[in-house]
Amino acid sequence: MEEVTQGQPVAAQAPTTGAPSQAADTAATPAAFDWNSQGLDNDTLGYVHNKGWAKPADVLQGYRNLEKLMGAGPDKLVRLPGEGDTTSWGQVWDKLGRPAKAEDYKIAMPEGVQDDATVSFLRNTFHEIGVTGKQAEAFTAKMQEQLKSNIENQINTRRETWAAQEVELKNEWGSKFDQNFDMARRAVREFKLDVDVIDKLQDAMGYDGVMKLMHTFGSKLGESRYVDGGQPQGFGASKEGALNEINRLRNDSEFGKKLVAGDAEARTKWDRLHTIAFAG
Repeated sequence: MEEVTQGQPVAAQAPTTGAPSQAADTAATPAAFDWNSQGLDNDTLGYVHNKGWAKPADVLQGYRNLEKLMGAGPDKLVRLPGEGDTTSWGQVWDKLGRPAKAEDYKIAMPEGVQDDATVSFLRNTFHEIGVTGKQAEAFTAKMQEQLKSNIENQINTRRETWAAQEVELKNEWGSKFDQNFDMARRAVREFKLDVDVIDKLQDAMGYDGVMKLMHTFGSKLGESRYVDGGQPQGFGASKEGALNEINRLRNDSEFGKKLVAGDAEARTKWDRLHTIAFAG
């Protein structure tokens, strides 16, 4: 006799087995990607399995992570060649920003300095060792700053040295300093020595050495006199004597005519007197 549960025969209920559940699980799980069917060689297949890539999306994700790690794509990456591989190193320098030709470097020399040989040397050297254009500009700018600083330091040092030597010379000459100085200045004017020449002499001999040398020359020049007036002339004349002679010649009509006519001797005399009277 059949046993009835809640009005239904037991035999009418579906049997309990595991088959329907397994079928549902199989349908929900996709099949694994078959790398073997992609025509890959054994080395590549081994590389894929070692990396643990289950599907192509894993490869793409790994590449994206690599770009993030490197910070740039392959076109922006530089591979350093071995030592001595000048050709490959040249390609590296070019990629980093080296100008195509040495002449393309912008080299600015300090103001007032024209040195084509140095500019050419810098350009060729920069190109040879792979300096970028911006690096070359930065280097030459720093070089200019250093040169300017060196020149200023040299000038200040010279001035300080000469000032100290002048003090020592004043102590040595004592009350005769002004007189000896005028004699030295007379020699400088007579020999037409300009400032650059005097500076070079002072670099070699010192301020006191040049003053003593010029004083020796000046003392040997003596006091020349004008034929017409008997007053001191040339670079041996005093300022007061020169002023007196200028005033006298202003009232000399004959001299005035010669001066206006461009007489060389009159012009030389006039210029010398003004140099003595108003120099310094």
